[in-house]
Amino acid sequence: MPYLVQVLRDALGSYGKDVRLGNVRCVSAKRGWWTRQVKDEIWERGGGGWMVGKVNVGKSNLFECIFPKGPWDMAIDKSKERPNRSPHQSLASPPSRPLPSKTSVQLVKGSLLPPPQPEKQFPVMPTVSHLPGTTASPIRIPFGNGKGELVDLPGLARGSLEEHVMEDHRSSLVMRHRVKPKQCVIKPGQSLLISGLVRITPTTPEVTVLAYPFVPLSGHVTSTEKAIALSTQLQPSQVPAISKLGTGQKMALAGSFQLQWDVTRQRAGPLTSRSAVGLSTKVLPFVIVSSDILIEGCGWVELVAQVRKKDMESTGSGNKYPVVEIWSPNGDYIAARRPMNGWLLGKPKVAPGARPRRSMKGAKKASKLASRALSSRLFTVRLGAGAAVLPRAVKRIHLDFALKFNDGHFGARKVWRNHLPRLKYHNPAVSMTVNRSQDQAGPATLTIFYASPLDPATATNPQDAPTSKHIPFERTETINMKHRHESDILSELIGLTKATPVVATPKEAVELQKLADEEKRGALDRARNAAYTEQKRQEKALLDQARGAVRPT
Repeated sequence: MPYLVQVLRDALGSYGKDVRLGNVRCVSAKRGWWTRQVKDEIWERGGGGWMVGKVNVGKSNLFECIFPKGPWDMAIDKSKERPNRSPHQSLASPPSRPLPSKTSVQLVKGSLLPPPQPEKQFPVMPTVSHLPGTTASPIRIPFGNGKGELVDLPGLARGSLEEHVMEDHRSSLVMRHRVKPKQCVIKPGQSLLISGLVRITPTTPEVTVLAYPFVPLSGHVTSTEKAIALSTQLQPSQVPAISKLGTGQKMALAGSFQLQWDVTRQRAGPLTSRSAVGLSTKVLPFVIVSSDILIEGCGWVELVAQVRKKDMESTGSGNKYPVVEIWSPNGDYIAARRPMNGWLLGKPKVAPGARPRRSMKGAKKASKLASRALSSRLFTVRLGAGAAVLPRAVKRIHLDFALKFNDGHFGARKVWRNHLPRLKYHNPAVSMTVNRSQDQAGPATLTIFYASPLDPATATNPQDAPTSKHIPFERTETINMKHRHESDILSELIGLTKATPVVATPKEAVELQKLADEEKRGALDRARNAAYTEQKRQEKALLDQARGAVRPT
């Protein structure tokens, strides 16, 4: 309630501080909340009560909630005892206390108001509908046997913003339910566009603005250049727009508005909360400022920005608050007020007992490490010893060695583990098989299978292809790998097959150097952490030894 009173005083301008606003009431016509006090005051005051407001704000609904229905002799003060009545007295009979005559509340002749309805104990209330214009003329319903009457007036026009909206979408300007807005982050160089009717563009550099549209219209953030093209209808939009054709030519600057109200204490979270850190806003190095941008007959957009104090002080006599430009049809229908902090009051709440949202710092670090490991693995497979392109004549490579590396099988095992994956990566069409036996004293060989020159797959003349199945289609060459180093085996393989080694490109060489440097830094970090861990272990061992030497008496 203090916020509503202060907003009213701000709207009254210089006269606001001298106006007495002690009878302002906040009620909910839709839910019927806090209407009992207003109903009692209407009965106590008597006379004429007028329902004034814009279209579709709930006047008829509120009329039904606050109209004093029931017995005509209802008490004004509930704490006072009702007067005793005889059992034969009717509930509908007039009370014994004097009441004003019916003629005292009648208007003079020639009035523009229609005559009042016949007074009933439970009269028919005005029609409640979401359609505008349901109350076409004033409706007068008396109460209290002539004590007073309540008048429901037709709604005032909500403004002419609907003139720039297509007829099928004019009803979407009315807020019928509580809006749960989504947070929109407006970075430098971006703008918030609301259904092609309103464009909000921050002009202060290096300031990020958070926007919360409390409007029944859709809004999205895009680059300022694109937002200008969409709002002026110079570029077709994939986002549904409700503005009429030709509205883009009427877009004009409605004004530059400052985010001048300080909301640091409300939005600083645990820094200023008394149940947490409890810091004063004076010691914080930043200020959070906000403002509500009003859209006539539609809703408002809450804007919030965080600014460093030294940046505000460095501006001197200039504008120290962030500034936003608002563009609308003909530059109308826009105003500003002190912020309601509606996002803090109605933002999505976390269910009790729900797990808090994890910090993204660890997830980003793990993702970076996984990406780095994948890049290192890919480079290891693509480049290095064994990265070569075999000729088309090679059809198959087969390795045969023992399970363990004893008795001269170490080189064969290294070729299989380190070099064969690179060879397969660059030659996916070549079949590569491995046979590992239990015989440690057995041979360690690498067999290369070549296609026969008369193989139909390589023959230049189909008539030269063999017709007998007894003619061999391939030849083989064998390399003895036992008691040999892996580099010697690989050199002989490349020499026999006349394979072409794969050389790293300049870009790949740079990436390989980066990976090598990171590996060196990682080795130093691991050594440093190991030394620190060993030092802590030794200190703990000395402390345990000292505690064991001192025995309690």
